[in-house]
Formats: sequence, structure tokens, C-alpha cells
Amino acid sequence: MRRINKKFLIGAALFCTGVILFACRFGQETPVLFTNSGGLCPSLREIAYAEDSGLVKKVTRINIEGIRSPYNPGLVENEEGFFLVFRHDAKDRKKFLGIKTPFRQKIYLGNLKMPFRTFISSVQLDSNFKAVSSPVRLDTGSDFSEDPRLFKIEDQTYITYNDIEDNDIESRTIRIAKVNTETLKLQDQVNLELNLRRIEKNWVPFVYEEEGIKKLHFGYYFNPHVILKMEDPTKNELVHLTKPNHIAVQNMPWHKSWGIVRGGTPPILVDGQYLAFFHSFFKESGKIWYVMGAYTFEPTPPFRITACSPEPILFKGIYNTKTKNTAFSRKPSIFPSGLVLGKEDGKDVVHVACGENDCSIKVVTFDKQALLKSLTPVPEYKKK
Repeated sequence: MRRINKKFLIGAALFCTGVILFACRFGQETPVLFTNSGGLCPSLREIAYAEDSGLVKKVTRINIEGIRSPYNPGLVENEEGFFLVFRHDAKDRKKFLGIKTPFRQKIYLGNLKMPFRTFISSVQLDSNFKAVSSPVRLDTGSDFSEDPRLFKIEDQTYITYNDIEDNDIESRTIRIAKVNTETLKLQDQVNLELNLRRIEKNWVPFVYEEEGIKKLHFGYYFNPHVILKMEDPTKNELVHLTKPNHIAVQNMPWHKSWGIVRGGTPPILVDGQYLAFFHSFFKESGKIWYVMGAYTFEPTPPFRITACSPEPILFKGIYNTKTKNTAFSRKPSIFPSGLVLGKEDGKDVVHVACGENDCSIKVVTFDKQALLKSLTPVPEYKKK
């Protein structure tokens, strides 16, 4: 009996493993293989949840009817509540949300045909982050648009995203356009092709008022803090704001073991300085872990970074979205890409819209003062 039971258990285990691998291969919904407590990698288990220190007040999941796996959102406030854009992936279809998709063209990723398309769509949210309109796909003129951000210059809403260049999936550039939030049409689209790198992603747009005129800037790199200035958002012309190394290069409290800091939310002015969230990733326990932190920088040129998170910000339920569609089960991720201010119970809060596990959207609401106090001051760089 003991021998039979052993064979049965081995067979059952192999069968279950096969089912899981089959489901992952064909994009079916499978559980992420970790939990909030013991399932995190050892490095993250040592970090307390942000709710325990009063840093995070609540987390809201955004559900969008008709979209199976929305993620990596952009967010701005409007009169009805919030305007949200987001990325979502789809396999071959003749139409998606009413827009024809020319899937006959062959796009290759290495030696393989691209298995799915990436679209950007929009939806209106109420003040409680509940979708109150049907999603509408934004016609970017491409089937491979990714990771949108939203920001405003005066009353005009703009969108930035990255897209393929010259029909090459391994070449991507940043695009910018005006968004008509009533017709949901894009206007004055510009391709920011500067030949800096083959793949451009995660530029963070922010607005700085110079001599009474609001000018668009981009955070291009974190350390050294590289800033690009765009005089006219309808022209492919940018200026690199140069500055001395002792200002641009700083000793950051974010340890290199967490990965290289990369772009996240558009920075916004908060209490006389810019505030933004970033992401990074590292490998541990057989997975690629995407984490997030926050930082502030000066409100005027040269925009020196003034404070930064010393470690990843975790909240209860982080990474608990079940992987589905095109998401990879061994890449737990949190990706901050939208940032707005608000008030709750008479207190100032910061809402951060995040993509989670490449298949869902969560809004993490922070106590503003607690968030700013949690950041470690960054001194100017000094040679040792």
C-alpha cells in the first residue's frame, strides 16, 4: 500500500504541474505562487507594510467592464472625478473596441511572430475610482503602444507613451499628443526620436513655469538626474539641461540591491517641491520582483533630488492579483504611473495609480505628510 500511494502522489503532482504549465502557456488565469506573508522573497519579508506606519490609508482596485487585464495606468483629475488611460494586451482579433486591427502584417520578436498586441484605452472614473463610462480605445495609429502617462498644461490634457519605430519591435521611441477628453481623439502627435538609445521607455513628464509660461520637461535618468526640456510640445525638439556633476550625481539611500531606479509617475508639485514615484526591479527566489519608491526634487532648475525612499514601499495585498492573459507568473510587479492629490477625512492624501502583475490596476492612497516624512534626505554629492 505504501508503494502504491507513493506512485499515486508522484503521478498527481506531475499531472498538476502539467496543468499549470499548459495554462501559463496559453494565457489562462493561474494563481501567483506567493502570498502576502510567507510568499515574498526574503529581502522583502524584512520590510513592514506601509499601513502599519500610517503611510498607506487604503488600496482600491479598479475594475473596467469589457477589459480583461488593464494595467500601467495614467491618471489626471477632471470635473467628473478622474480620467484614466491604461495599457491592455490582446491576441489576434479583427477588431478591438470598434477599431480595426491589421493583424495580417507580420511582426517578429526575434525569430517569433509577435504573440499579442498592446493597446491604450481610456475610461472615466468617479471620485471613488469607480468606472462610470465604457472603455474607449485611443487610436494611436499603432498596435504596439505601451505604458501611457497623463499630465496637463493649463487646461489641456496630454498623453505620453512608447511605441515601435520603423516597424521594429526592438526599437521604441516616446510619443506625445494632446488628448481631447470629450471626443477621445489624439491631436498633434509627435515622435520624440532623438537617437539616444534603441529602446526608450519611462520618460516622466512634468511642467515647470518659467517666466510666467508653463514649459514641459522630462525626467530622463535618475542618477545623474538628467532633465530634458521641450519648448513646444508639438515639435520634436528637446534641450538637455546640463549641470555640474556635484549636483547631478548624488549619494542615494536607495540601495543598488533593489535595482536601478527607473521612471514612474509624472512629478507634481507638493508643498513647494516636486514629488514622484519610481520603479526598479531585482532578481531573487527565481523571480523578477518589481518594486516602487518615492522621491522629491527641487522646484526650480537644476532640479536637484532632495529626498528618496530608503527601501521599497509595500502594502497589504501587494502582488496578489492572479496572473492572466499575457502576464508572466514569475514576474510579480508593481508599476506606479499615475499621481494625483486629494483629501480624505480632512487630510491631504496622494493617490498613486499602479499596474500590478501586468494584469490589473490598483490605486494606493498615501497620507501626504507621512509619505514625505518617510523619505530620506539626499545630500549633495561629495567625494570620499
